[in-house]
Amino acid sequence: MVIDKIYEQLRNRDARLSKSKFSREYLNKDRNYWFVCRYNNTDISNNALLSLYGNLRRYSGIWLEMSEDVSTRNAAHYKERHRFMSGLAEVVWGEIERRALS
Repeated sequence: MVIDKIYEQLRNRDARLSKSKFSREYLNKDRNYWFVCRYNNTDISNNALLSLYGNLRRYSGIWLEMSEDVSTRNAAHYKERHRFMSGLAEVVWGEIERRALS
C-alpha cells in the first residue's frame, strides 16, 4: 500500500515518527487509526488520504518558506526537505487519482 511506503520514507527521515504520531499529524485521525486499518487489512479512507496529501503539501510549503528566510548553509537543507515532502505529496496525489478513476 502507498501509505506504508510514505510512512517508511518519513520514518527514515525522522526516527521519532511513530505510527500513532503519523495517524494524528499526517492523517488527521485518532492515534490508533492506522493500527486498526492494518489490523483489519483495509486501506485508509479517502478522507485520510486527502488529509495526508494536504499535510505533506503544507509541510513542503513550510520548508520552502524556511529556506527563503535562513542563511545559505541551511537553505540548501530546507530546500531538500521541501523537495522531499513535495515528492511524497505527488505520490499520494497519484493514489488519489487512481482511486478516483477506479
